[in-house]
Amino acid sequence: MLQFWLDKRIITLVILVILSLSLMFMQAARPTRISGLESVIMDVISVPQNLFSKVTRVIGRFWFSLTQVGYLQGENRRLREEVARLNTRLSELQEQKIINERLRELLKFSSDISGERITAEVIGKDPSNWFRNIIVNKGSADGVAQNMPVVSHQGLVGRVVKVSAHTAHIMSIIDHTSSVGAIVQRSRDEGVIIGKSYGFLCEMKYLSSRAQVKKDDIIISSGIGGIFPKGLIIGDVMKVTKDNMGLMQKVEVKPRVDFAKLEEVLIIKASDHTAEVEHPDEG
Repeated sequence: MLQFWLDKRIITLVILVILSLSLMFMQAARPTRISGLESVIMDVISVPQNLFSKVTRVIGRFWFSLTQVGYLQGENRRLREEVARLNTRLSELQEQKIINERLRELLKFSSDISGERITAEVIGKDPSNWFRNIIVNKGSADGVAQNMPVVSHQGLVGRVVKVSAHTAHIMSIIDHTSSVGAIVQRSRDEGVIIGKSYGFLCEMKYLSSRAQVKKDDIIISSGIGGIFPKGLIIGDVMKVTKDNMGLMQKVEVKPRVDFAKLEEVLIIKASDHTAEVEHPDEG
C-alpha cells in the first residue's frame, strides 16, 4: 500500500514537471501571448506550487526553530556551568578573605607578645579527651616543644603537651586536668583556673573568702608557674559562689576563646615560659 502511494506521488510529480517545462517552452516561443491551454496549465500548476512554497516555508521555520532550540540549550548549559564556576570562585575568595582577616587579627595580637611566635593551623581534635585536646600542623621540625604556651587572637588557648616532627597536641584550658595561675584583672585577687569536666567552661579556684570578684570581671594569666606569660586574657566571670564553710569562693569563667570554632593559633616560642612544668604530663 505504501509503495503504491509513493509511486502515485512520483507519477504526479513527473506530470507536473512536464507541464511546467511545456509551459516554459511555450512562453519562450511566444512570450507576449498566453493561450487558453497555457492559462489552464498555469492555474493547475499554481496550486501545487503555492502548496509546495508554503510547506517549504513551514519546514524552513521548523528547522530553524530546531537549530535555535539546540543552540539555546547549549548556551543555557554553558551559562549554568559558568555561573557554577563563578559561585565556586566567589566562595573560595570569601573563605580566603575570612582566613586573611583572622590571620591579621592573630598577627596584631602577637605584636603585643614578646618572643618568637609560630603560627599553626588546627587540623584535628582528640576524641579520646572529649575534643579538649587540639592537634596543630606544626611540630619539632618547626621549633615547637613541650609546655610552650598557645594563644589565639581571642586569648589563652592552652599549652603544648605532645610533639612529633610535624604536629603538636595542645591541652586546652578547658581540659579538666589543666591548670593556669590567674588574676582577677580589676581586684588583682589570685587563684587558679581549672577546666571543667563538661561544657566549654573553666573554674577559678583557691580564692579567699575576702576576694573581690563579681560577674563580668576579666580573668588574666598571672605568670606564676613559668609556662604562661603574665597578662594573657583567659575569660570572663559568669557566676560567683562560696563553699559551705564560707572560706573559699568558686568562680565560673567563660573563656574568651571560642574552642568550637578555633582554626589558627600562635605557639609562643620563648625559653623562659617553659622553665617550669606547671602540670606534668601523664604517661
